[in-house]
Amino acid sequence: FYGLKPGDIVTKEFISLNETLKGWEGWPTPTFQDFRQEKRFKPTLPYLTCLKFFEYREPKGLFLCGRNGRGKTFSSLILLKELSLKKMPCYAFRFPDLISFYKRGFEGTTKVDSVFGAINRSKVVLVDELGRESLAGNPDHPRQAMDTIVTMCYICY
Repeated sequence: FYGLKPGDIVTKEFISLNETLKGWEGWPTPTFQDFRQEKRFKPTLPYLTCLKFFEYREPKGLFLCGRNGRGKTFSSLILLKELSLKKMPCYAFRFPDLISFYKRGFEGTTKVDSVFGAINRSKVVLVDELGRESLAGNPDHPRQAMDTIVTMCYICY
C-alpha cells in the first residue's frame, strides 16, 4: 500500500479507511513519528492535540476548530491512519457531502444511510468541514444531520 513502509502490518481497518480516503488531499499521511522527522514539520496545535488523543486511553470526543490551513484535517488523517493500523475501525466524511445527500431527499437516502451505517460501525469518526454548510442554505439540514451524528456517536449499546 502506498504510504506504508516495508514491514508495516496492514489491517482490514486500514484497508477500509484507505478505500474511503483515496481521493482526499494529504492521504495517505505519514505516521506521527514520521511526520515529526519531515522538513516541513511544525508542531501545530491540531497535530499536538491529535497526538495527545492517540496516546490517551479513555474514549473521548475531539473537535478541532479554526480557520483554513491550520492542519486540522491533515493531523486528523494521521490520527485515523495510526488508529486503523492498530485495528480500530475509523471513518471519515465531509459534512457538506452529507448535507447534499440530505437535500436530495428520497434520492439521497441510500447515501445518507451508508454514511450513518459507517459511523455506527466505527470507533473514531472524522467529520471534515463541519461549519461550512451551516453558514448558508436551509439551517434545518445541517442541524438535523449534526444531531443525528452526535446521537450515533454517543449512544450507549
